[in-house]
Amino acid sequence: MEWRVDEGGQRYRVVEESVLLAWWRDRMNASPVHFYRMRAKAIERGETPPPVPERFTKRPTAASTASQVSEGQDDSDSHSEAVTALLADLPVFHGHAEHAALVAAMETEPPGCDGLEVFTHDRFDDPEQTEMMRGICRECPLLEMCRAFAVAGRPSAGMWAGMTPAEVRRLGADTAQTLSRDACEDLAMVS
Repeated sequence: MEWRVDEGGQRYRVVEESVLLAWWRDRMNASPVHFYRMRAKAIERGETPPPVPERFTKRPTAASTASQVSEGQDDSDSHSEAVTALLADLPVFHGHAEHAALVAAMETEPPGCDGLEVFTHDRFDDPEQTEMMRGICRECPLLEMCRAFAVAGRPSAGMWAGMTPAEVRRLGADTAQTLSRDACEDLAMVS
């Protein structure tokens, strides 16, 4: 790396391409988002997906991260003390048991929304599209598990069990637990 000055007197940094590429490869190898994108592309191509590394399947706890820092491990999985403090201050993930059950069921039975990015949006402005999405949800074999997670976890984005985040927030926990497939249809007509 070196610093240069342009004609206007502004300094800028120049980095060798090999150094930049090595840094980028390390960042991508440490990223679970990148790993899962590459895994999905392998599945789309019909290839056998690579196994999921253990570091991507478990969320690090503040205690395990602190022990890595104190032991002086210097690999890409170790975190600084500041990150450890941030991890300890994260809010509790509500609906963990419901989410785990939904994810486990998705391994054997794909949900109706599988691969449809529109289900992850945070706004649902098009009533026709929203109604189409509710129809997909009504036919989904995982509707009840999805509803259980929506009620417990109160997600802030995405369509869950035919309900937008605003609809999930409006429901009381008692009401949501008694919903059936027909009640989900009624909810779609009310909104």
